[in-house]
Amino acid sequence: MSGRSLLYGFGALLYRLLLALGFGGTVMFILFAPVLFSVLPDAVDQGRHLAGVIVNKTLIFVQLWGMGGGTLLAALGFGLYWRRDSTWQRWARIGAAALVVILSAVSMFYVADAMNALRADMGIIDLVAASDPRRLAFNQLHRVSSTVHLAILMANVFLLALPLPGGRDEGPHPS
Repeated sequence: MSGRSLLYGFGALLYRLLLALGFGGTVMFILFAPVLFSVLPDAVDQGRHLAGVIVNKTLIFVQLWGMGGGTLLAALGFGLYWRRDSTWQRWARIGAAALVVILSAVSMFYVADAMNALRADMGIIDLVAASDPRRLAFNQLHRVSSTVHLAILMANVFLLALPLPGGRDEGPHPS
């Protein structure tokens, strides 16, 4: 096996690993947050507040993974599959990975920042009246955040659905 084939094989393995981790991490987060909010309020005083703090701290890792992992997926998808994919597949692969990066950045630098500012201003959210404009804005941003993470999940599902060339006898195409 040539060095070039080994490099391709390693890249293809890394691409698949990034897909699995990106998809799995997003699914885990989407399932983890509601479970946390359903369990902690009954278990400890100010459980909803504590659940929010835990979810907020966990979300940072999901967002960083989306930006870093999505960038690596785009780069590896370009390098590994550019010549193998049909035109629609190559642009779909790069576009979906770019969407993961962009949406993760929007989540981190716009939505989460705005939610954190409101959270800091309100303190414990459950102690703020439901009609308070800050709480209404927070709830709206929470809906935006949920939608953004659902879109990230769908982009990951789309990437998983794209064919992954790279069987045993498939190496890089000659230049």
